[in-house]
Amino acid sequence: MTVHTRDGIFQYNAYLKEAAKQLNSFFLCHRAVLVNPFHIRFLQKNPCKIILDNGSSCPCSFRQYQKLNLYLEQQQSKKIKAVP
Repeated sequence: MTVHTRDGIFQYNAYLKEAAKQLNSFFLCHRAVLVNPFHIRFLQKNPCKIILDNGSSCPCSFRQYQKLNLYLEQQQSKKIKAVP
């Protein structure tokens, strides 16, 4: 598995499902893609894809799109509630 970070690109020897369990804050958005939701700039519905902070994009399955969209909406509502 290849891991893209701000500092570079690294090789990681594990299955994505195992990595998703170890990295609780990450989201398995496609059978071949694990993404950190805190770096999502935009979630596109048709075709389903994710645009990240650095401008790169990755695919997202339709089922995972629905789950990720709900998760992002919940996170956004928490941010709004936290503002005095």
